Amino acid sequence: KKKNLNPVWNETFSYEVPMKMIPPPSLVFKIFDYDIASNPDSMGVVSIPCPTTAGIVTDWYDIPRNS
Repeated sequence: KKKNLNPVWNETFSYEVPMKMIPPPSLVFKIFDYDIASNPDSMGVVSIPCPTTAGIVTDWYDIPRNS
């Protein structure tokens, strides 16, 4: 839905990241909207703890809304 600050994507994303490239203690994702006429607005941030050993991490993380 366009013009919605509470989107529901129901999508899954997979990333392969070598252990040496993950900056401890966590990997941070910042989500922004896209506006043609103005600057992007932050929609939320999620911090994912880095694993201590190599392997597959399959966890779900909610993105809390910025206050």
